[in-house]
Amino acid sequence: MCNFKIINSNSFGCVVVCSGCDHLNLGFGNLLVAYNAKEFSRFVNKVQNTYDNNYAEMLLSGDKIYFKTECENMVIALNTDELKSLYELLTEAALMLQVNYLLYENNKN
Repeated sequence: MCNFKIINSNSFGCVVVCSGCDHLNLGFGNLLVAYNAKEFSRFVNKVQNTYDNNYAEMLLSGDKIYFKTECENMVIALNTDELKSLYELLTEAALMLQVNYLLYENNKN
């Protein structure tokens, strides 16, 4: 049975981790996706790269951005507010996961 711990949240969503299976769940708007650690890391990198390379242009144009997920045939469309919120949510969650890992490793030794 899963035992979830909130890693990070904002007004758009949250990232939780199961202490039993170590899967990460991203809830964002009406979307819920489960990732293993590798998939989550790839998705975080993809969102960070998309934000870094497209956010300023999106602000000027008002366009949405579309990008594929790890799930086959699933594309997410985000406006600037959503992209910024997802970027912040995932970036902060990734940092918290690193902090938790370092604390765990430090307590092991």
